[in-house]
Amino acid sequence: MNGHLVSRSDSKKDQDASRTKVNKRLLQILENNEKFEAAVKEGEKILPDRNPFCDIKSRDDPRNDVVVCTRIRPRLEKEKKENLMETFIARNPFTFAAEVSFTFKNEARVNYNKFTADLVFGKNDADEELFEKVGEPLISISLLGGCGLFISYGQTSSGKSRTFGNVLNCTVHRLLQQNKKSGEVCFISFMELQGNRLTDSLSHHSRLDLKEDKTGSVKIVEVIENKLSSASQFSKMAERIFCSRVGERQHKSHLICRMRIRPADGGNDGFLYLIEMAGSEQAKCNSSHSSDKREAEQTKRSFSVLRECLRGRASTSSNPDQSYSVPYGQSKLALLLKEVLDVESMKQSRIVLVGNISTTVTDFDISCETLKLLATIKASKKVDESLNQDEENPVNWDKEEANLWLKLSCDVDIDPKSTLSGWQLLRLTETEFVSFLTSKSSVDRITARLVHQEIWQVYTDCRRREKDKKLRRRATFQTK
Repeated sequence: MNGHLVSRSDSKKDQDASRTKVNKRLLQILENNEKFEAAVKEGEKILPDRNPFCDIKSRDDPRNDVVVCTRIRPRLEKEKKENLMETFIARNPFTFAAEVSFTFKNEARVNYNKFTADLVFGKNDADEELFEKVGEPLISISLLGGCGLFISYGQTSSGKSRTFGNVLNCTVHRLLQQNKKSGEVCFISFMELQGNRLTDSLSHHSRLDLKEDKTGSVKIVEVIENKLSSASQFSKMAERIFCSRVGERQHKSHLICRMRIRPADGGNDGFLYLIEMAGSEQAKCNSSHSSDKREAEQTKRSFSVLRECLRGRASTSSNPDQSYSVPYGQSKLALLLKEVLDVESMKQSRIVLVGNISTTVTDFDISCETLKLLATIKASKKVDESLNQDEENPVNWDKEEANLWLKLSCDVDIDPKSTLSGWQLLRLTETEFVSFLTSKSSVDRITARLVHQEIWQVYTDCRRREKDKKLRRRATFQTK
């Protein structure tokens, strides 16, 4: 027992000593602010020019299923008055972090660390441009009966609340326009997840439960949904939500907005999730109180599990006939997002992760942590050319093979000129699949849905066989 107390005490002393060392170094840098600022500006001259934003709207490229973005917020007025130096430079698709230090001659030195993302939005890029690039594709997939997920991530005061609020407002405006144009109806709900406690923000934070039904779908029991009818109605709702979300609650809890979109033609509902994560500093938060400690551990777990889910989902998008770990069952947040994260849910989905960072030198270390996380998920999108392709997996069928399967297994006859490859068929939402099959053959909508279920059953069976092979190989390796 005493050994544990000594160990814990020594650990705290080490942390305090490290923090004192960091604060002392930062103080020295701030005292030489002008010298370092000049060195950073001089170094900027040799950095590459910014590239135009790539188009991530196309669904033909599966790497667009998971899009990783960096958002560098401008300095706050307080930071400008304090003349805090900016240490992050946006050069889409790269972010350069200017790490400042002293040489042995006590001269200013700058080293640039490069971090990659799909899109990098600098301090001068408009909020509307961010929504146009990454928000519109999420709405499009939701309107087709699929799922969209937007995540605003970063430390407290990194601008994540502003990014979330902007995308939320633009999304509501766009859906109201769509309602007038085509008749789609949107139902909106707000929830907060603090630790493992999920509450309804529209019902005095009453507790909510998640239930998984026989089909594997996750239901939010008794969550309140409001029909979205006007901008003024939403403004009152949002004001109520954000006014209650102040202080520690804003830092420690995830805010989740779910939009259920009911199509005018009676097809499948689409879902759009928008999430403002708790401050990323909570992932390292320690508390001596048992209840706070348990809550902090649960929040840390939600961060780490979501990261692994996004990595697995990104790898699966680029290598669709392989099986990667997507451990959505290991945290309440990931379980809530199962339909988006789980490839075998039969729902087409698109995910956008925006990492928000503060540009000032005082937030350099934690901003770099955010950039490293984004780079890790971005790297998971790499196509593995060395993998063997399973010929039985529908994603590897060419048009002729897909047409033959439709004819022999489902008695569906399509003109070879009009058919799609197996991968193209699986990329369709159920609404698109039914529309395609009924327009290109003589089958009715009920039969078309059964065919959609059948091809997905073949796909999931192949994925499970691949997963079993991996587990056997791993067991053999461990035995050796």
